[in-house]
Amino acid sequence: MTKSIIITFAGLFSIIITVFSSMVIAAPPPIYVCYFAHIEESRNVQRLESYLKERREIRLFAEMMAENGVAFNLQPDWTFLSEVGLYDFGSVVEDTNGKNLIRYFKEDLGTAIDPHGHEVFGHNYADIAYLIESLGVTLSPVVGGFLYDPPDN
Repeated sequence: MTKSIIITFAGLFSIIITVFSSMVIAAPPPIYVCYFAHIEESRNVQRLESYLKERREIRLFAEMMAENGVAFNLQPDWTFLSEVGLYDFGSVVEDTNGKNLIRYFKEDLGTAIDPHGHEVFGHNYADIAYLIESLGVTLSPVVGGFLYDPPDN
């Protein structure tokens, strides 16, 4: 009787392991992630030193997103785009394959670039779209952070 109980437990354990291992082997459904970031207009256009520090941080972040297969959508406002236009040339673009940061993001990393604005300091979405295009990037049809009918208007 003891032998049959041991065999029964062993058989039951074997069935449980087989069932669980088949559940574990089956691939779980994929998780899709998209990360978006705004660069707000509330800050002033910075000095070169400050811009270079911020540029490095956002470049490393975008490269990390691309390396890990995470879709990234950057929605800069006019101040940051103005800084790219002012400072992204010569030795500054050595770490972005000779391209300004916006072109590098789009062409080399596959980052989506879309306009974002609060239209507080005299720059509307069309102005911001123009700045992006002037940096060599074709826009998608997305407008980042747009509020259709905000209650405070």
